Amino acid sequence: MSKLSSYYEHFEKIDLPQIVINLLYAQIFYFINASLFNHIIEKAELCKAATGFAIKMTISQLEEWASKQHDILLPLIRGQFDYITEAANVLVIDKSIFLSEEVVASIFVKLNPVQIKHILASFSPDEYASGERAEVSDAVVQALDGHVFKSADKTLLLNPNNFVITPNS
Repeated sequence: MSKLSSYYEHFEKIDLPQIVINLLYAQIFYFINASLFNHIIEKAELCKAATGFAIKMTISQLEEWASKQHDILLPLIRGQFDYITEAANVLVIDKSIFLSEEVVASIFVKLNPVQIKHILASFSPDEYASGERAEVSDAVVQALDGHVFKSADKTLLLNPNNFVITPNS
C-alpha cells in the first residue's frame, strides 16, 4: 500500500490531472485483478477457502486505502476487482448454491459458467471449508455442465493487458 500511496502523492504533487491518475489506477487494479484471477485458474492448489478469504481481506485493505486517497478511487477498485471478488466468493460459499442456474446468474454477473466450473473442479476443502457445505457434489457438477452447455461465453482466462477505457468500465 505504501507504494500505491507514494505514487499517488507524487502524481498529485506534479499536478497530473485527476482523470489521468484515475485511469492509471484503474489499469493497475484491472491488471492485478486479471493476473490474480488467472493465477487461481492455473494453480489448482489455490482453489480453497483460505485463498478466497485472503483475497477478500486484501481487497478490503485496498478499499480502505482508496477511500483515504480520493472519492473516485473506491468505485474504481470495486469495478476493477470484480472477477477476483467473484472467484473468491466461489471459493468461500456453500457449494450447493451452484445447483440453481438463476441464483448463480444473479450472484455471479462477471464469471461465466466455464470459469465457475473450473474453479469448483479444482476446489479442495481446507480448515475454513469442510463437510457438506464445502463438497462439490455430483449434482453440482451436473448442474454446472448444463450451465456451461448453454453459455455462449467459453472464456477461461482474462487478458491482463486489456486497456481500461474508462474508470467505470
